[in-house]
Amino acid sequence: MKTKLVHILTETSHEREIQSIKSLSPLGDMGIEYIPQINERYVGDEYKRHHPVYAGNHGPGHYGAFQSFRKAVLENFTEDVDAFLVCECDCVLKVGHQDFVGLTKEANKLCKENLINYVSFGSAYIGDSLQSPVFDNSEEYGSFYLTDKIIMTHCIMFPRHSREYLINHLNRMTWDAVDIWLNFIFRTATNPPPKRFAILREPAAIQYEGMSLLDNVWKGKQ
Repeated sequence: MKTKLVHILTETSHEREIQSIKSLSPLGDMGIEYIPQINERYVGDEYKRHHPVYAGNHGPGHYGAFQSFRKAVLENFTEDVDAFLVCECDCVLKVGHQDFVGLTKEANKLCKENLINYVSFGSAYIGDSLQSPVFDNSEEYGSFYLTDKIIMTHCIMFPRHSREYLINHLNRMTWDAVDIWLNFIFRTATNPPPKRFAILREPAAIQYEGMSLLDNVWKGKQ
């Protein structure tokens, strides 16, 4: 099983990115190819000329985050990769490294056997509010349950069979906040089936507190 993890970074001298690197980089010695992708912070108003999927309160931070995600996939999700992980700059693990490696293997097996589009290792909640409703909670899915919506993309994984569909849609140049965009594009998927996602019953990754690049708002751990 060939696994890549692209770690999207911008301000590596900031505490949240220091902690995120400290948490994720050891996976590079445990059978997961760890790729730090350092991006320049997006500035400008070009994003105003590219309408998002849904109208809303979008800013340069949202556009920059999407372009960083797009770059990560297009440059690194090669045909030989079985499991492709993308982690944001504030992602830290809640579980041990060996346990996380085990979860990626479990997730990849689950995806192949059930044609899952992609997986989140983060939380299904914002505060006390459930954001990823239970679609199928069968015990056969192990550490995961199936849902039709994922929020937050600080630690996600795509199986090989999602690669072509994902890249084709990235090349269409639509955009939005990454989680919203992924929910949108997979609604029209025919192979794999539409909106078939998996999320952990208990999150293995959280966002480290700090100033968000999306909206310049301080956010606590979640």
